[in-house]
Amino acid sequence: MYTLINMISGLIITKITATMVGPSGTAYVGEFGNVVVILSLLSTASIGTGIVKYVSEYKNKPNELKKLIQTAFGLILMFSIPISLLILFSSKFLTVWTFGNLDFRIVFILLGFLLISISMYQLFVGMLSGFQEVKFLAAVNIVASVINLVITIILLYQYKVIGALISNIIFNSLSTVFSLVALRKLGYLKKEFLQCKIDWIVAKQLMKFGAYGAVTTLSLMTTLLIVRNFLESKFGLESAGIWQGMYSLSDRYLSFIMAILNVYYLPRLSEIVEPKELIREVRKGFKRIMPLVIVISFTIYFCRDLIIKILLAKSFTPMRDLFAFQMIGDVFKVAAALFGYLVFARAMILTGLKAELCFHLIYLLSSLIFVQYYGLPGISYGFAFSTFILFCIYVYFFRDLIIQMKKSVLPKPWFK
Repeated sequence: MYTLINMISGLIITKITATMVGPSGTAYVGEFGNVVVILSLLSTASIGTGIVKYVSEYKNKPNELKKLIQTAFGLILMFSIPISLLILFSSKFLTVWTFGNLDFRIVFILLGFLLISISMYQLFVGMLSGFQEVKFLAAVNIVASVINLVITIILLYQYKVIGALISNIIFNSLSTVFSLVALRKLGYLKKEFLQCKIDWIVAKQLMKFGAYGAVTTLSLMTTLLIVRNFLESKFGLESAGIWQGMYSLSDRYLSFIMAILNVYYLPRLSEIVEPKELIREVRKGFKRIMPLVIVISFTIYFCRDLIIKILLAKSFTPMRDLFAFQMIGDVFKVAAALFGYLVFARAMILTGLKAELCFHLIYLLSSLIFVQYYGLPGISYGFAFSTFILFCIYVYFFRDLIIQMKKSVLPKPWFK
């Protein structure tokens, strides 16, 4: 339910943003969003997924859990404080580098002041997910989404593009506050947990996931920035904004699927010990998730004109040519993600790095090549092609698991 509300709230925000600031403003919002992700990544050492995994493992082991949370808290403080100061002192440079002017400097100054609270969201929401407190996690997201929707509408009408950028920062801070309240109410977050005591053995475990998350997220954000700048230089800011609108729309509805995987699938895979049970859980994930993704993707494609009219604005009409291959790419992206979560659950860091970095490189190169030959729609061709290759890479890496899944489903004479 909460993922549906989040998605609806996000779509309303997308509609208002598209109407108020158009494709060019949407491009700025996307540009800033990528920069915020990179800075948040650096400030948290990207240990969020590791927190979910180890909280789910240690939830019945108080001493290990205490060491884990204290270490995560200490690591986030150790990284976020210097990054916050860096943002504040270099806000002028960051603004010019991101937007090409100083008109939006205030958003980086605000980000510098709020980055520590934003970073703590990784710890708090990771704990809620690890403890599988679905109802409270839902409540946190619903309240934060509704309040963010109201704030975004007000800021957009008052300050246009700057309002959209500021609302992005405020939403993350709100989520941190509400998740903290939920943890305190549940009794999971004791005062002694929020002490900067780093156990370096535990830190090493978390940093494995941090290294994975840092490299892959930085690689993806860099790829998106290069692609956006390439589109802007070749076709103009409006076309870059149209692609950003397509990417954002896709991201909004996929967040509905990924939220389910984060809350149910990853913690479940992390706590499984028996190989047969793991095979059953992966098979169950494909049986339940993939039909849903395919139906949603086909529905979005066939309703693309209506979606542009209702959820975006007339200026985004050229986006209709991007839908077909974007939806195909989304299907392969989720299929690959179902294998990708095994990387986190079984701590197969090197396997995940190989797959994701190959995907980003292929996405970048194929997008640039297809755009040269097919124009703006080529960006969606590149996305579909690269996600298909990513899925094939994971199939290769987990080929033994797939064979075992077949054996557990198909009759033995047929399988032979």
